[in-house]
Amino acid sequence: DRSRSLKGESFFDYADDSGNDKYRLLGESMCKGETGADAVKMDGRRYSVFFAPVSDSGWSMALAVPFMSLLGPALLFADSATEVAHGKFDAPLPVIESDDEIRLLRDSFGNMQQSLSKYIADLTETTAQKASIESELEVAKSIQMAMLPTTWPAFPDRNDIDIYGSLTPAKAVGGDLFDFFMRDGKLHFCIGDVSGKGIPASLVMSVISSMFRTLSASEDGPDKLVSAFNSSMAERNENMMFVTFFAGEIDLATGELRYCNAGHNPPFLLLGGKPQMLTTDANVPIGIVPGWKYSLQKCTLSPGTALFLYTDGLTEATREDDTLFGEDRVCDRLSRLKTTASSNEICAYMEDAVKEFVGDAEQSDDLTMLVIRVLLNHM
Repeated sequence: DRSRSLKGESFFDYADDSGNDKYRLLGESMCKGETGADAVKMDGRRYSVFFAPVSDSGWSMALAVPFMSLLGPALLFADSATEVAHGKFDAPLPVIESDDEIRLLRDSFGNMQQSLSKYIADLTETTAQKASIESELEVAKSIQMAMLPTTWPAFPDRNDIDIYGSLTPAKAVGGDLFDFFMRDGKLHFCIGDVSGKGIPASLVMSVISSMFRTLSASEDGPDKLVSAFNSSMAERNENMMFVTFFAGEIDLATGELRYCNAGHNPPFLLLGGKPQMLTTDANVPIGIVPGWKYSLQKCTLSPGTALFLYTDGLTEATREDDTLFGEDRVCDRLSRLKTTASSNEICAYMEDAVKEFVGDAEQSDDLTMLVIRVLLNHM
């Protein structure tokens, strides 16, 4: 304080006037020739005081530095960090002239800003691309699902047939399929499972679905239909994909079922009591062996018989301990159904049984079911 110095007053006079013992202790340390530092408050401002003796002079010198002079860059960094945290990645940084740790901190902070800006830009682009892909997959899913029967009851003007199907894909799009149509008093139907999942499987599924109705109009017999599928796919199957497939036709006037199974899960016959698995020949899936001769099989369905067809998404549904649902559980659950259960009720019951079994485990495969019940006595 210049006014005090002119009057010949000392630091101890200032200490006495302030009533702060810390000032006196600081002055005593300097008089003893000690070296050190302390924090004090003078005239309402905070200072860091650094003191040391001057060699061979009997004097001691103290340097009082305002806290803000020391903390200024750090506080400015804190302000910049706050702006960055709020998404302003180009927030200006304090200018540091010194070549010390603060300068290094400033440079590191600047590099972090650039990295964050690039990361956010890349993330924004990736998010936009993902949203576009998800949108396209939703469109693909809509197209794919539109290829399946969606109107129930399927034949409201008929009282001799009750049919219902459901498909739950494991991904946005899948490789399972089912279809049916009526022609000349016969119900033509199929169910299939393309190897793999996702977009590749869905493309093959779409081709098979389209071919089913086209070829069924000209091919006489499920075995010839499956053979035509195999010839078309096996000759151009560089990716070694295949399709397990079951095709059939039911003459509703006689109850005769003609069918061909290409490596698919054998369906169950339901007519009271314990479900019976339909006998099927060991034909290979479509697309594996060119020129394979697929066999035709026949049986007669009694009035009231239900044919339960499904893909391996049912039998291979897996809970968290890796236990499979399996054919035995399928048979057990089907045996608990009422004999009067409709096709819709059978599908819904089995879907609930699978959901209860797997619990919180993620669905691992497409799940498809098709139920056909013949209702009337044959002529």
